[in-house]
Amino acid sequence: MKNLLLTLCAAVIIIVVNQKVFSQPTVEVVATGFVNPIGLEIDGAGNLWVGEQGTGSGNTAKVSMVTPNGQVYPFLTDLPSTAPAFEPVGAQDVYFDIDGKLLVIISNDAGSDSLCGRVLFVDTTGFIPGGTPFNRNNIVSSFDLGSIFPGNNPFKVTVGPDNDLFIVDASANAIARWKRSNGSLSSFTIFPPIGQSEAVPTGIVYTGSNFYVGTLTGLPVPTGAAKIYNVDLSGNKTIHQGGLTAIVDIAISPIDGAMYAIQHAEFGPPWLNNKGRLFRIQNGVVDTLLSEMPRPSALVFNSNGDLFISSFSDDNIVKVSNLPVGVEDENNFVADDFSLEQNYPNPFNPSTSIQYRVSNNSQVSIKVYDVLGNEVATLVNEEKPAGSYEVKFDAVGLSSGIYFYKLQAGSLVETKKMILMK
Repeated sequence: MKNLLLTLCAAVIIIVVNQKVFSQPTVEVVATGFVNPIGLEIDGAGNLWVGEQGTGSGNTAKVSMVTPNGQVYPFLTDLPSTAPAFEPVGAQDVYFDIDGKLLVIISNDAGSDSLCGRVLFVDTTGFIPGGTPFNRNNIVSSFDLGSIFPGNNPFKVTVGPDNDLFIVDASANAIARWKRSNGSLSSFTIFPPIGQSEAVPTGIVYTGSNFYVGTLTGLPVPTGAAKIYNVDLSGNKTIHQGGLTAIVDIAISPIDGAMYAIQHAEFGPPWLNNKGRLFRIQNGVVDTLLSEMPRPSALVFNSNGDLFISSFSDDNIVKVSNLPVGVEDENNFVADDFSLEQNYPNPFNPSTSIQYRVSNNSQVSIKVYDVLGNEVATLVNEEKPAGSYEVKFDAVGLSSGIYFYKLQAGSLVETKKMILMK
């Protein structure tokens, strides 16, 4: 049960947020043909990177790359896959490190292969989509959690304070910290049982001031027992949101800072595959945006606020657009000659450049917010004639984490996400 994974299908509902009615999300399949996909990441060019569990035998797990036009190319093959319970396990998660290397997590339950239970560092340099896929010879280095969590089962990874790696372990019900300065491992925090079930932590998000961690819960996977925890930088835990079921991944919207979470399925009993859901969580309000989803397994946003979700049972990836936004950003749309570019570099330390364009003489403001919606900087606040501009943001004095920058020119608003990595 600790290896339960994920997928999705469309549903049509009307969302009410802060007493306002928003149009229904739009769902479209953007890529197919995977073999039990679960890990999902996106790069600055809009390419998706997908961890696939494989068939449950041999070295059939792999990582694939999906171009923005939906073409799927194998990137890293020859990874171990097995089926210890009733479903395959293999490449559990993918995540880009601060230096551009791709982190790949291999489940410890994927067999006796030397890669099992390890976090792999893979250099993507030189990969040509459609060319010969990389294999285990392209793994630069790796480490496992066995020294601190015997029987380890790494599930998700993120970069946190001091650029250290924080790895959720679904068997130890804990988070490990890998020190970048010396490669040492330590236990960062351990999650207590939830009623009669193990917590089984899954998705993790670092905001710059805290972590959010979702839980699946072990058998019998009671409905409404799963929680999302707020974990401070000392490892102390408080409940951020309760009353959930089988949460397998969480993400923060780059548009309004709302949290999104996916429910894997429900345990009736029996196990009900098509009971996956997509939730939007903000200010203690949980809105169900999509339901009757076939085992959604991972989610990731692009910089425009489109959400991509992998489906473990349908072997595809869908894009969910037209998502609701907070009242502050409800007029978020773009005119032909009005644009806000992605900051460069991104991630950055400590400064980055932002380019933008306005179509006519306008009162222009560009403000920077932290993930909780607090304003941390005003970069522009003046009248500008039509034209293209560039402004520099210096983040000296700010903590590492996710930030949002919002351009407003008259009634036009656009918001993007950037990552400060110190």
